[in-house]
Amino acid sequence: MEIAVNGQIGTSFVGVLTRREYRPGQRYAQLVFETSEGIKLSLTRNLRAVGAMRIGRSYKIVGIERVIGAKTFITNPVVTLLADTPVAARRRWRVALVAFIVVLVFAGAASAAVMSFITAPPTAAPKASPPSAAVATSKTPTKTATPAATTTPSTDPASTTPAAAAAAKPDCDLVTVPYTNVVQPDPTQPVGSDVITTPGKNGQNKVCYPNGRGNAAVTSVVAAPVTQVTTSGTAVPAGDPPPTGNTPTGDPNAPAPTVPDPNAP
Repeated sequence: MEIAVNGQIGTSFVGVLTRREYRPGQRYAQLVFETSEGIKLSLTRNLRAVGAMRIGRSYKIVGIERVIGAKTFITNPVVTLLADTPVAARRRWRVALVAFIVVLVFAGAASAAVMSFITAPPTAAPKASPPSAAVATSKTPTKTATPAATTTPSTDPASTTPAAAAAAKPDCDLVTVPYTNVVQPDPTQPVGSDVITTPGKNGQNKVCYPNGRGNAAVTSVVAAPVTQVTTSGTAVPAGDPPPTGNTPTGDPNAPAPTVPDPNAP
């Protein structure tokens, strides 16, 4: 409906507030109303008044209509709260009634759970009657089910048979692996000087027969042998000829050995 607002042609309508749109930092808020003519939009700078407005209430809007973009807004309207219409009142009462029913249902369920936990009697183990009383009061023989015998493996070492012990213990041998000796020449040491620089150490292998000694064996290294390294001097002192196989040893001034005559008597 067109009316005069501050000397300008304005409009007014009555609608139910369905949505408020406001972003922090904006200087205005957008209000969405549902009217008999459809959806109406409004822009206002009175943010305090917008905060007091309630969704679902009826308001009378009076202001100047402007087109912004592709939408028509009532800018800086004068908002008047109206009495509840029957439709709005029924809608609000319906929402309140549904919320009240939901609260009652949850409260009743919680109360029932608590009461059942409090009033539940403690369960006590049944008391067994003495055997003498059972024999005195029993007139007819009763059949008692005998549980099936179960076989429990014995853990007594004395009850273990030699065959079982042999089967449980792997058949293995420890074999000594002799070490090897390596001689390395040393030209800085005189001939005949032999020095062991790395002592040798025997190793050890574990030989197992998982399928019996007549079958293939499985060998694993327990300790690897350590090779012995011997350093042998090769240096010849100055002035001495190197030893050869044809040079006689001993005193050079000694007489030559006498060769016996094969024709002598």
